[in-house]
Amino acid sequence: MSIFSVNIKRILKSKVQLFFLILFPLMMMSMSVLEVKPTLKAAILDKDGTKLTALLAKEMATVATLVTIQEENLQKELMGLTADYVLVIDKGFTQSFIRGDSSKVQGYYVEESNLSLPIKSYVESFLHNGRLMAHAAGKDETAFYGALDAYQAGGMAMQYKEAVDPQYQNSRAAFGFMAVSMLYASMVTAMLILMNKSNRTFYRTLAAPIRIRSYMLQNAASFIVIAIIQIAVLFAVLKFGFGLYMGPSVLQMVLLFVVFALVSVALGITISAHAKSIVQACILGICTIPPMAMLGGAYFPMDDVPDAVKALAQFVPVTWVMQAVDKLLREQSFAAIAEDLAVLIVFATIFFLLGTLRKTDIAK
Repeated sequence: MSIFSVNIKRILKSKVQLFFLILFPLMMMSMSVLEVKPTLKAAILDKDGTKLTALLAKEMATVATLVTIQEENLQKELMGLTADYVLVIDKGFTQSFIRGDSSKVQGYYVEESNLSLPIKSYVESFLHNGRLMAHAAGKDETAFYGALDAYQAGGMAMQYKEAVDPQYQNSRAAFGFMAVSMLYASMVTAMLILMNKSNRTFYRTLAAPIRIRSYMLQNAASFIVIAIIQIAVLFAVLKFGFGLYMGPSVLQMVLLFVVFALVSVALGITISAHAKSIVQACILGICTIPPMAMLGGAYFPMDDVPDAVKALAQFVPVTWVMQAVDKLLREQSFAAIAEDLAVLIVFATIFFLLGTLRKTDIAK
C-alpha cells in the first residue's frame, strides 16, 4: 500500500492542495453562512386604532422592523429607504372590513425595489384570511373577534417562517457550495495522476512488480480518504464554528457527502484519463463543473426552472445530492434519500469505469 500512503502524504504536505481542499471550500461556504441579509423596515399609520389594526401591526412586526414616520413625509421616507413599506389605515377601516365593504387601507412602497414584497405579501395574506373570517362570522363583530383570537393563536407566523426559513436557506447554500468545492477538489485527483505521468513516476512505478489495477485502486482509495478528511474538517467547522443547521442527524448528512465524495473522486479519475496534460485537465474541469453546479441547483433551488431544464438536470450528480440535502434539512428520514444515494453510486461507478476502461496493463 505504498502508493496509497505516499499519495496521502503528498497531498497533506502541499499547501496549494490543502488550500483547494479546505480553505477554498470554507471561503465559499462562509459567503452563505455569514451573508448579511437586509433588515426589512415597515411603518403603519393607524388612524382606526382597533383590536384588528393592533393585531395587524403586531403581525407586521414579526417580519419587519417597525419604524415611525409622518404621513406628510411618506414619499420622502420611502425614497430615502427609511421604510420599505408603509401601510396607511383610515378611520372606520375595521367596521367596513367586518361588513365586507371596501377596505380603507392602502400600502405604499417603491415599485423599483423588491424589498417590500415579503411584507406586502404578508399583509395581503393577513387581510385575505381576515375577510374569510368576517364572512364566516356573518359580519358579526363578536363572532369575528372570536375567530380572530383563534387565528392569532394559530398558524400565520408559523406558515411564514416555514416559507422563508433563513436557517434552511443558509444551510442549503452552504451545502451547495460544499458540493461544488468537492467537484473542484476532484481536479487535485486529476492533476496528481497527470503529474505522475508527466514526470514519469507513473511509468517507473509500473516497472516495479505492481499491476496497473492495483495502482489505480490505491490511487482511488487515497483520494477517497483525503475526501473523507476534507468532509470531516468542513463539517466540524460548519457545525462547531458557524453553528450551521444540518438536519435532525449530522451523521446522515455526513454519509450523504461521503457518497458524493466517491462521485467527485471518480470524476477526477475520468478527467485524468481523457486529458493529455494538466492544462487540458483544468480546461475540462472549468468547462464541466460550473454547468453541473448550475444545473444541479447548487446555488439556488430549481423549483421555478422550465421542465426541459429539470429533465436535463436529472443527468447531473449535483441534482441528486442537493435533492437529498433538501430532504434531510426538511427532516425527512434517511430512507427518503435512498434513491438519491443509489443514483449517486451509479454516477460514481460510471465515472470510474470511464476513467479506467481505457487503461491497459502495461506492467506485463
